[in-house]
Amino acid sequence: MCGFKNDADKNKCVMCERTKGEYTRAKKGKKVCLGDLMEELSALKDCQEISVYLGDIEQKREFRFPETIMNEVAKMVQMERAYGNMKDSLMDTLQKYVAENE
Repeated sequence: MCGFKNDADKNKCVMCERTKGEYTRAKKGKKVCLGDLMEELSALKDCQEISVYLGDIEQKREFRFPETIMNEVAKMVQMERAYGNMKDSLMDTLQKYVAENE
C-alpha cells in the first residue's frame, strides 16, 4: 500500500505495518467518503503517500475523488519537495473539505 517492496512471504509491511488484505473501510461499489478515510490518511507519513493511497482507491474502486481534492494533493506533493513534509497542511485542507461537503 505504501509502495515499499516487501518479500512475498511477509504478511505485514515493514514500513507501514499494514497486513495483506488490509486496505480501507470503503466497500467496493459504494461511494467513498473522504471523511471515512481520514484516520487512514493521518497514519500515512507524507503527502506523497496520501497521493498514492487516494490514487490506488480511485484505480481499484473505479471511483473518482473530486478534482479540487486531487489537485490540492498534487500541489502539496510538489510543495513538499521544496519545503519538506506538508502533511499537516494537507490534512487541514482535507478536514475543511469534509466539514463543508460531506
